[in-house]
Amino acid sequence: MDNPFQQMAYHSTLATGNNFPLRPADYNFLKQKNVLAYAMEGSAVYQTSWLFNVPSLVVRGISNIYSDDGSVSNIDTSEIKLAGDNAAKFVMMLLNKL
Repeated sequence: MDNPFQQMAYHSTLATGNNFPLRPADYNFLKQKNVLAYAMEGSAVYQTSWLFNVPSLVVRGISNIYSDDGSVSNIDTSEIKLAGDNAAKFVMMLLNKL
């Protein structure tokens, strides 16, 4: 299946784009590609990195979980603080390994 939209990048199990929440067609496309995580804001970071030819890494905490049909029922009650805290902990662990 071809990508039904051109405003998304995906690699392996991660994807980034400029739509949130995902439209059903976008969700179905990513599901067929076995993508496990989608981050909207990462697309701007990756685009800027590409333009300036510098490496980048986007670390995200998961705050919303999609149902099998592509709906997101917990947008208002998502664990945004917990997701941010977990992402920060991961970055600190990563930096300590360097």
